This record gives sequence, structure tokens and C-alpha cells, in this order.
Amino acid sequence: MVDRIFTYLDRSINELREQKNEYTNLFQQHPAPWSNVIKVMFRAQLKILQESMTYWDECLTRLENKAGNMRNDDGEKQKLLDRIDEHSNDAGHRLLKREVSKIILEGEGYLELELPPPKTTADIPIPTPTLSTPNVSIQKFDGDILKWKSFKQRYDHSVHQKSYPSVEKMIALLGLLEGDALAEVQGFEVSNENYNSVYQALEDRFGNEQILIRQLQTQLRSILPAKEEAKSIRDTVNKVTNMVRQLQNLNVNTENEATILDIIEKMPQNERIELRYFSMSSKNVTVDQILRKMKDMAFKAEIAADDKREHSSRNNSEPPANDGQISSSKKFACSFCNEDHSSIHCPKFISVEDRIQQINRKNY
Repeated sequence: MVDRIFTYLDRSINELREQKNEYTNLFQQHPAPWSNVIKVMFRAQLKILQESMTYWDECLTRLENKAGNMRNDDGEKQKLLDRIDEHSNDAGHRLLKREVSKIILEGEGYLELELPPPKTTADIPIPTPTLSTPNVSIQKFDGDILKWKSFKQRYDHSVHQKSYPSVEKMIALLGLLEGDALAEVQGFEVSNENYNSVYQALEDRFGNEQILIRQLQTQLRSILPAKEEAKSIRDTVNKVTNMVRQLQNLNVNTENEATILDIIEKMPQNERIELRYFSMSSKNVTVDQILRKMKDMAFKAEIAADDKREHSSRNNSEPPANDGQISSSKKFACSFCNEDHSSIHCPKFISVEDRIQQINRKNY
């Protein structure tokens, strides 16, 4: 149990390093102050960094609680406390925490900044269009409205905001379209004069925020409930979280009972009942609290799946009894209650939570 928490913690720290590097690269491409569109990207990045930092602290708290529940004469208690201290005092970990905390604080300040007023045409030198369009490595846009904003931001950064001739921009843009997106502008002749019209036609068709919001809400509702499997639960929690975060970034109010119920319905039966009880028994439950509990449930399901695999591997590795030995009267030995049935069908400890608690009690 302890080793698994440390494993998940180390994996989370490695992901945090990658997230920090992604933020740094994005900041180098888009130095502050930012437009409202760019702010949406940075607000999402900062939210992800903050959630990873919170998860780090929660893992350490779980380990400290585990140590606190152990007997003082238990030799493993001091070993666990030493591992926690070693992890907390690690110079690389402390530096990473300081750097990410600084990024979050600075990022929140940058989000408050406003762009300076644009210069007049008299102040801006007119560039000579001597450049040719680069080889743009952007995934083609097929007309999926959920992908338009990401495609447009990449295209704007690589081509639209550059000083290329309009006809070359149009050639580059048409080469990055397919499906419904290409059909939308198929009738335009390739020319300098038509570039802005093509660009605006795509924005009018695929950049409508209200349509995007409805599409996100529809996709959120259409997510199928997770199965009673760790991977299915984790995948569903990630999908739901991503959809909710996108709606929040579009300033959609997700703090309502209908949205919370939609989210809860995506979980398997046992987890769904627990979430319903939590939402009804707690005051002013927020979507973020529900999502946090769902992530915890996915974490518990992964721990339970690992435990099941370990027990299965251990049972398969035991040598068979000699022919002369008297076989046991029990066909099975339940890992939870020691009765004569398989662990997976234990009637006394049904939920994953009950089984984890029983394993913890048996280990003390």
C-alpha cells in the first residue's frame, strides 16, 4: 500500500515537471500581456499545475496518516517516517515546488494584465513581403468544432500573424483543411483578395462559442458510465474533467445541480451511490469537489486492481502439494474473511473501499 502511494507520487512529480516545461515553452511563445484567447490557454495550464501540486500534498498527507495509525513499537513506522522525510527534504523536489509555486503566482498576476492599445498605422512600418510560407506541421482541421480553437491558435501563430503574402497564407490554410472545413470554402478562388474572406468564413462557421458550448455539453452528457474496472473509471474521470474544464474556461456556470448529477451518473454503481450521498449530505457541494472525489475513486480502483493482480500472481506461484500430502478441506481461501470462497466473490466485503480497509486491518 505504502509502496504504491510512493509510486503514484513519483509518477505525479514527473508529470508535474513535464507540465512545468509545457508552461515554460508556451510562455516563451506568448509572453505577457496576453489577449483574452491566450489567457484561456494559460488559465487552463495554471489550473493543471495547481491540481498537480495539491495531489502531491495529498499523497504526503496519506503517508503521514498511515504512519500515525501504526503502533509505536512497529519497526516499519520509523522506516516510513524516514522515507517521508527523505522525500520531503529532497533538493530536487523542493526546487520543483518553489519553481511551480512561483509560476502559479506570476501567472495569476499576468492574467490580470491588459494588452496595451494598438499602435496607429503611422507607427507601424510596412514590411516588404519577401518571405515565403514555411512548412507548417499542424494537424489538418476536418470541421470538428471542438478542435477549431486549438487549430486556429496554432495556425495564427505559425502563419496568419506572420508577414507573408495573403495568397501564400491562403495556399497554406487550404492545405491544412479537409472534410467539412474544406467544403465550407471550396468555391473561393486562390488570390490575395480572397484570403481574409476565407479566414473569416471559417471563423464564422466553426468559431461560434454558443455552438461550441452546446457541443461540449452534448458530449459531456453522451459519455457512457464507467465499468467496474480501474482503467474504465480512470478514462471516464479524465474525459469528464476535461469537458468540465473546457466549459469553465468558456465562462459557463457549471455550479448547478443538473451538471453535478450528469457528472455523478458517469461512475459505476457503488461509486455513484457514494457520490450521491456526498452531494446530499454536504453543504454547498461544488463541481470541483465532486471531480476531486472521482479522482480519488479512480486512484482507489487502481490500488485495488494492483492488489488483486499481486494476490493472483502470489497464488499462481505457490508449488502444488505432493501426492502424499492430505489436501485442505477448503477449495478456496478468501483474502478478506478467510472463508471457503474466492476473494472476488466475498459477500462480507463487497465494495473496493471495504476491501482496502480490511486488507489494511489484516496487515496491522
